[in-house]
Amino acid sequence: MAISTGIFATYASAFKGSQVADETPRLRALSTNLQQAYRSRGSYAGLTTNSAMLDNLFPHEMVWAGGEPVSAWGTPVRVLSMPVNGVPDAGLVISYESLPADACVSLATNVGTAFHSITVDDRPVGVGADLDVGLLGQLCAQGATVNFFR
Repeated sequence: MAISTGIFATYASAFKGSQVADETPRLRALSTNLQQAYRSRGSYAGLTTNSAMLDNLFPHEMVWAGGEPVSAWGTPVRVLSMPVNGVPDAGLVISYESLPADACVSLATNVGTAFHSITVDDRPVGVGADLDVGLLGQLCAQGATVNFFR
């Protein structure tokens, strides 16, 4: 029994790691797709999850049978334009809703400086070298919504 429990724990840990390894490039690809699609427009005006779906901007691995974009953990992923320094629709946010605690921490730490800002449940946690890992762990402890800003 102890051996099978140990094998399951090892498998579960490896599976969680592979989910993060799979999701990190998807998040980066989604960000790149959105930037490229809206670059010529000069703003992100009109960007919504639905518009991004219609324009096929979500990586195909993020769109499951129900048609709504989801993360590797099966939780909703949303996109929306946002103001930057008072300029409407100058930026975008990619929201990963209801991430499990370990996914919340791992995904935020894995994206490095690919985003200008990261919040967890609307509280800034920094990015790259300025990432507050202690605060990140505290905010992610019960699972959370993580927002990635560009």
